[in-house]
Amino acid sequence: MRSCFRARFRSALCLSISTLALPLPLAFAQDASAPRSREARVLDVLRKLPTEHLGMLSTPLLPRQNAFGSRIYAIELRGLCGNGWMQAFQPALARELALKLAEIYGWQPAIEVAAPHQVAAVLDLYDAERALGIELRGRVSATEIGSTKTSWPIVVAEDSAHDLSPEDARTLRERGVRLHVAEVEAFWGAHSQDSFTSVLGYLAGVIEFLNETSDGEDVSVEALVAARSLCFDWPAIPVVKGLAVERFEGGAILVASERCRVVLRFDPTRATTESGALAGERIDRRIAPRARVPRALSLHGRATQLQLLGFGEATAAHRATLLQVDTRGVARELGSTSGSVLFAPSAFESARPFELHLDLQPGRHRLDHGLWIAAPEDLLDAPSKPR
Repeated sequence: MRSCFRARFRSALCLSISTLALPLPLAFAQDASAPRSREARVLDVLRKLPTEHLGMLSTPLLPRQNAFGSRIYAIELRGLCGNGWMQAFQPALARELALKLAEIYGWQPAIEVAAPHQVAAVLDLYDAERALGIELRGRVSATEIGSTKTSWPIVVAEDSAHDLSPEDARTLRERGVRLHVAEVEAFWGAHSQDSFTSVLGYLAGVIEFLNETSDGEDVSVEALVAARSLCFDWPAIPVVKGLAVERFEGGAILVASERCRVVLRFDPTRATTESGALAGERIDRRIAPRARVPRALSLHGRATQLQLLGFGEATAAHRATLLQVDTRGVARELGSTSGSVLFAPSAFESARPFELHLDLQPGRHRLDHGLWIAAPEDLLDAPSKPR
């Protein structure tokens, strides 16, 4: 229920063998004393998204302006099967993470506060000093299906005394209040339990709103929402003491009998991207036809996500770390994950060689389909200028 909102806030406050070897030093460049950028803190928030039932590779997140004049990234799946479907979008998590993002951008928001200017509505977040607000409309309710006593989650309207209508939003904007308003329904039709993609779609719109209404560093979401993608086959697995490799078509099982590190080196000239109509429609990118890229392609200074397909299915503990040598010859650690999704900062340059270091505990570890990198719509248009 909406009345529990405040309590929830408080309680939760494609390669063949690469001949390119990176000259990585034993100690990677780190500066613990340097202040962390806004981008780094935003990516920390996105790392809180659950990835267990990830379906982003076949889920279009399409930008549009809604009836409230807000830009959102709505899910547009067609033919979604309801048989066995379980709720994906989590409004409580979305609101919690939106709060953390607003605070990173310098807000001092009140939570679940009455709208100003005598508008009969309640806003999820409102910073009175800045006259900025965020509202996610709708709540989830369980309904019984026929006589089976089986409950099914549905989106319902909020209480009329709390709900923000388009007319209310227009009134507030006319009086100088800047708002981002989205509706739960826009992120509801995701793959079963895919909270990652559905909540990311909501947060991408929030981040763009925060960029537009706040001073300081902007954080681009153009690659994070993955209009296009770069794909790499897994490179040859090096011989490592204590590691056996069980190969299958498209991937391998890494069987570690002891703790070990596997270094995978990626050549940006060997990437592929989806080709033809499927790239525009963004239908299951794991099986879409691919074409070799015309050159090493750059993300041009946008934060992104890398998906290590299959790696999240490991039956033993592991960690993957992204490393790259910068233009000064210094090897830098750009991100790591103990799951299948690794968020990389804008310092990551897809047009230069990079490495993934897989630190494996004893057990079985799966690599399936390859490495997928989210990319912006203009990936193929802009000339690459490695930084």
